[in-house]
Amino acid sequence: PIAELTGRSAIAPEVFNCNAPDTGNMEVLYHFGSEAQKARWLAPLLAGEIRSAFCMTEPDVASSDATNMAATARVEGDEVVLDGTKWWSTGVGHPRCEVLIFMGLTDPDAHRHARHSMVLVPKDTPGVTVERLLPEYPADLPWFLVGWVDEMPLADGLQPVQVGAMATDTGIWLDVDFTAPADQFETLVEFYAQDHSGGALDLSDSSMPDDLTTLDRFVAGFFPTLAGYVIWVTVERDLADPAAGVTVALEVRVEP
Repeated sequence: PIAELTGRSAIAPEVFNCNAPDTGNMEVLYHFGSEAQKARWLAPLLAGEIRSAFCMTEPDVASSDATNMAATARVEGDEVVLDGTKWWSTGVGHPRCEVLIFMGLTDPDAHRHARHSMVLVPKDTPGVTVERLLPEYPADLPWFLVGWVDEMPLADGLQPVQVGAMATDTGIWLDVDFTAPADQFETLVEFYAQDHSGGALDLSDSSMPDDLTTLDRFVAGFFPTLAGYVIWVTVERDLADPAAGVTVALEVRVEP
């Protein structure tokens, strides 16, 4: 009942010091931390003096299944060496965040549920870099779209010309348009005819045509690793006006 009531308030997690991921990180420290770790991190977390972050999700794997995590944590002498990229790391942007719990692959040959370890990392450790904070939809649609563009490989030579969003009765269409020189059409079609879905489901609705000289439009859909949405890619040109160049559009529909 308490969690149900506090969940209705935007300030309750701060007032009662029950923010995610701090509560979960507190439990990890309580059950598995050493006395030194508890003194350094658990006590100030319980007192609300510092905040923490949980670093599991990765951009290159389907992170809803934690056994897919590929970032590594190697023991070298008396140190643990971390190597990898995390994102959507809840809590890392808080000004009082001082410690991260990093999920890393430590034994790739072990059973899939025994390959990973949790490593405590002071946020000010050399080599730890927060590249940028990811916004939440729909707070900033253009920047939300940037996250989808990051998931989709971009061919060389594309010049962005427009980012847009349009509300519909089934959600919001986000799109970004690029241009390229006219002589790049065949190269772009060949690039986007490949499977860029990161090992996920390829939803291409067009196979590679045998003759590209008469083709004026190529469409393919990809199911990226970020989430269950399809990014549609359209490569288009005007055969009657070769000087007009090539247009490449990336579109995604975000349902409410």
